[in-house]
Amino acid sequence: MNKKVFVYLEACNRRALDATKVIDYLSKNNYDIVDKPEHSDVILLFTCATSDRDVLFSVRRVKEFQKYDAELIVAGCLPSIEPDLLNQIFDGRTLKTKNLDSEVESLFPPKENIKFNSIKEANMCFQNFNKRNPILIIRKTFERLPFIEKLYLYIESHILKNLFGKHSLLYRFYSTKRDYFYVRVSRGCMGNCSYCGIKKAIGGLESKKISDIIKEFKQGLAKGYKIFILSSDDLGSYGLDIGSNLVELLDEITKIPDDFKIIIHSFSPRWMVKYIDGLEKIVKRNKIKNLEIPIQSGSRRILKMMRRFSDVEKVRSAFLRLKKANPSLVLNTDIIVGFPTESDEEFRKSLSFFEEINFSSGSIIGFSCKKGTDAEKIEPKISNEEILNRMKYAKKYLKRKEYGINSLSNTYFLFSKK
Repeated sequence: MNKKVFVYLEACNRRALDATKVIDYLSKNNYDIVDKPEHSDVILLFTCATSDRDVLFSVRRVKEFQKYDAELIVAGCLPSIEPDLLNQIFDGRTLKTKNLDSEVESLFPPKENIKFNSIKEANMCFQNFNKRNPILIIRKTFERLPFIEKLYLYIESHILKNLFGKHSLLYRFYSTKRDYFYVRVSRGCMGNCSYCGIKKAIGGLESKKISDIIKEFKQGLAKGYKIFILSSDDLGSYGLDIGSNLVELLDEITKIPDDFKIIIHSFSPRWMVKYIDGLEKIVKRNKIKNLEIPIQSGSRRILKMMRRFSDVEKVRSAFLRLKKANPSLVLNTDIIVGFPTESDEEFRKSLSFFEEINFSSGSIIGFSCKKGTDAEKIEPKISNEEILNRMKYAKKYLKRKEYGINSLSNTYFLFSKK
């Protein structure tokens, strides 16, 4: 009898790509992927531990899935970033993000001699099954039938959009996350931010060859996709381990003679400044639709303590050059509020920087200290009360600037232009 596996995601899009690849491997080796934990022999939970909020959600899921009569395997970043906390509530097997390639087969031995490293990279993010959404069931079926995937995408992207409009509820219901074709260009990170524990989970930089990325990109175009997300843990460092760089990659991609747009995630300001001359030329081609560049702070002193690129004037100049090169370019960012020793004046510098660049959207995150990071040693800490006061001020500030606010918690909210 085939082993039944239930997969659940409590993590980012990069882990969602991991989950899709693991499911593909399991399916090809005759494991049954089931839609309910109570029907499974194994529950595979992909977790996140980027922030305390993410850790809390992941721990809740661990406790929830331990109630079922199935083996629970905890995957993702929680086992590497918060091992002590996880060990307090869980003594089972884990699948760590940085060991994904080496550990999958030991946990799920191949039955058809199909190795994990023979499975192609995922281009779709795994979505948790929702029995109330019949479209997701249809979508999952189509994903197993590649010969009709292009037809489905055409109906979704052209007919429904033209009939009802891209902002209609019906179109949005049918097209959730289906417009995007993900291309993972690298894994791992070269950064060393004082507040971040993610590197413990993802390891060092591993870049794909440009030729392999272009091949993958063209496969997406052949399927009818028009919006591509370049995914990486640290996109700006792409290629430094293989004698290449991000500008070379983007130059090759944007020369492809087709109608498409690119969304770029996880792009540190240090790389924007380093590559600004090349980026300026590339964004003029109008192929890059969206750039997500987290500034984290507008204070040079705080950025130094964060161990991030701290020349605020060079960052500001690079942003303004990109906006001038392509006024339609969408710029998103993240800001951390209440990093240890941050003064009220330094907090307001972040908002002033934000206002000057006029970002389209992003997130404001109240600082929470990750155990084991260097930021844990920096004193004095900003009190939770003061962080909440600054978060409230930031919300009011953004609303005055006519931004919409989506509050996820007292210390974390998203904003976007109305």
